[in-house]
Amino acid sequence: MKVMFWLLLALVALSACAKPAAERPPDFNLVFEWDTGALPPQYHYAYVIRLEPDGIGELVYSPGYEPLTQPDTWRAAFSLSPDQMDDLYALLRGGNMLRSDWQTGQPLVGGQGTHIRITADGKTYEVPSVSVLTQSEREKVENLMEGIRSFVPAGIWEEMEARQAQFEADFEY
Repeated sequence: MKVMFWLLLALVALSACAKPAAERPPDFNLVFEWDTGALPPQYHYAYVIRLEPDGIGELVYSPGYEPLTQPDTWRAAFSLSPDQMDDLYALLRGGNMLRSDWQTGQPLVGGQGTHIRITADGKTYEVPSVSVLTQSEREKVENLMEGIRSFVPAGIWEEMEARQAQFEADFEY
């Protein structure tokens, strides 16, 4: 009886330390927020990438310092195939983003602001802003952020860059 108790206890302890599933869970979704940091208003912008479990995505882009919740933000919808969703999940899992033990260091004043929230297997993982992570953690997360951005179609990024350039050209104090 004691042996069964200890085996059960060991099984519970090991399952609590288990890595996230290698296969993309059905509830996998992502919210990635980014902003330029402290810049003059005409050069500042922010965006959020949202991906739902079914692969439906949206990029919400806000020029200047207007909040992303404003009705006049620039929006672009897109969708990812199941294979692309699998690839994104594998990227995040392989990059060790599905965890909560982030190492923080000296905050970067005026640097870019980021926030990533990933849901998988009923758990939510919050990746702190790169401006508060240690240099080694920051480098890992910045590389993975580029990977996340790459899942938004290039045409959408091109449109947003053109609109941002026009915003900068038309800006008046």
